[in-house]
Amino acid sequence: MRTLAVVATLAAALLLAPASWAKDEPPAQPENAENRRPAPVPPDATPGLVRQMGHDFRNLFSVENAVIIGVGTGLTMAARPHERRITERASGSEFLGDFFVGGEAMGHGIFHGSASLATYLVGRFTDRPRVQHLGGDLIRAHFMNQVLTGGLKLAAQRTRPDGRPHSFPSGHTSAAFVSATVLQKHFGYKVGIPAFAVASYVGGSRVADNHHYLGDVIFGATLGIVAGRTVTLGHQRTRLAITPVYPPGGGAAVQVTIFTQ
Repeated sequence: MRTLAVVATLAAALLLAPASWAKDEPPAQPENAENRRPAPVPPDATPGLVRQMGHDFRNLFSVENAVIIGVGTGLTMAARPHERRITERASGSEFLGDFFVGGEAMGHGIFHGSASLATYLVGRFTDRPRVQHLGGDLIRAHFMNQVLTGGLKLAAQRTRPDGRPHSFPSGHTSAAFVSATVLQKHFGYKVGIPAFAVASYVGGSRVADNHHYLGDVIFGATLGIVAGRTVTLGHQRTRLAITPVYPPGGGAAVQVTIFTQ
């Protein structure tokens, strides 16, 4: 019921159309035989979702995604020696249990899938291409995330802290970070920062609820970012510059710089 209420609220908000989306309608022009035809919809606003999904998986293989996966893997491995102790302490804290009480519902795949579909349908049936485009990107990104996360869960076969199967990676966390990444790509960091804060809250709740280890959450976040970023390639303003660094004392490292326009 909570999921349906949130989806209904989202649909109502989209129907009210923020000012930026109201600009989807073309400006009025003088009546003549030529401009009586409806204005064409931008081709990227109504993507063929199935066809685009095939392109998405091809775009998955990029240097930038490899760097993100590498960083996520490194952080996951660094957390490994300490994650059982962290999970035990977090799940044993009454304060954290109360604080993260909403994380389960906010990261559930049904919530994100329903919200994505609702956004797409509202945009389509109210003739708002930008809303439809956002919904389409969310659907595609969550589909990719489900394939990646589900495949890794089956391959890893890691037991959760509470004894249930399929701990690695965290699906709730990856779903939350997918939505945050797509929203950031469409609207910039003014929306992206709060969205990533909510996604981090979902990730923290998985540890506090004794459903996942810290490494599961870290790599779930990594997959969510990669899926959201892959689907929205070329939308916006953010790119990575990867530079090798050779410290004077020896060794090597990689410097990652994020550029935004």
